[in-house]
Amino acid sequence: MCSYDSSHKTIVGLGDVVGKNAITSVLISPNIPASIQHELTHNLGGSPTTCVAGQLCALKGNLGYWCDNCKAAVLSHR
Repeated sequence: MCSYDSSHKTIVGLGDVVGKNAITSVLISPNIPASIQHELTHNLGGSPTTCVAGQLCALKGNLGYWCDNCKAAVLSHR
């Protein structure tokens, strides 16, 4: 489950890692396109625990970007 930040306990989205199900809240998310890309990146194998430090990535809230590790995971599961 993904929340807006560590001080909020509200669930913004949920995506199965290498799965078929993803959901994001249009009422809670501060940025719907970024939230959708973030959850779909989980579906395609991306993980915030393997993000490359210092690189922009959807799993860090950067719309339109993947770090090298998430990009490799997404491309291998397409």
